[in-house]
Amino acid sequence: MGKEYAYWFPVIMTASEGVVINPERIIPGMNLVIPDLQKNINDEGARAVMKESFLTVAEDYRRIGKGGVAEKLVKIADTL
Repeated sequence: MGKEYAYWFPVIMTASEGVVINPERIIPGMNLVIPDLQKNINDEGARAVMKESFLTVAEDYRRIGKGGVAEKLVKIADTL
């Protein structure tokens, strides 16, 4: 996957339970949870939560004029 993993940050946002409210403002010292991606992809319920997270964050990026990032997030959501 390579560079595409850079767009999986909504999974970290969701797993970190509100630590990252704005993905543009991740700062040193935040206690992030890095989930087991494959385990979550294999779980139907977790996949649904991830998909919703990607779509929500994509909408946030559209609102701030970053349509390119939004589209990449939607493409990932469509694979879940």
